[in-house]
Amino acid sequence: MSTNRHATTGLALAMISLFAAVPARGESVEDPTYRSWAKVVPGTLVTVRTTAETAGGSFLTETHSKLISIDDKRAVVETWTEQKSPHGEITKNAPSEQTIKRMFPLFPGVKKEEIGRPSGAMKKGREKLTIAGREFDAEWYETKGTTEAGPSYTRTWISEDVPGLVLKAETTVPAAKKTTKIELIAIEKP
Repeated sequence: MSTNRHATTGLALAMISLFAAVPARGESVEDPTYRSWAKVVPGTLVTVRTTAETAGGSFLTETHSKLISIDDKRAVVETWTEQKSPHGEITKNAPSEQTIKRMFPLFPGVKKEEIGRPSGAMKKGREKLTIAGREFDAEWYETKGTTEAGPSYTRTWISEDVPGLVLKAETTVPAAKKTTKIELIAIEKP
């Protein structure tokens, strides 16, 4: 189960956090994840549900992210997960804090409009998506990856109107008969 939680968190963070250990030179840009959290007030809670379907059963994880504080330089978000195994066992993980800096140096060769978007998209587009009881203008991206079992295919929907950006993502690994779905289920304001 821990691997499932880390895969979920890793997928979301990989999609939106391309900003570690870059030398401080060149142009600075605003992190779209910071910008998405800046649209809400501290205490706002975002819940995302991940369902992984495998030959061994269905694993369910809910990831809760709460804005603790925000200023003109950074946002602090507390995140914790609750996992449910195919046998009904529930595991709750301790909260951890993530600091999202507002500005960071732009990588050489990266365009501003690519920041916070999945890299290497085979296809992309825009559509209206109704999720968590609201309609969003969403961008979607289709990407291909590699796993131990073979190729994986992911379609990700994002919106800067959602704290954390991710509305939904669906990944399939045909050779492993595995499907993972991530979906926003709630945005609760204090």
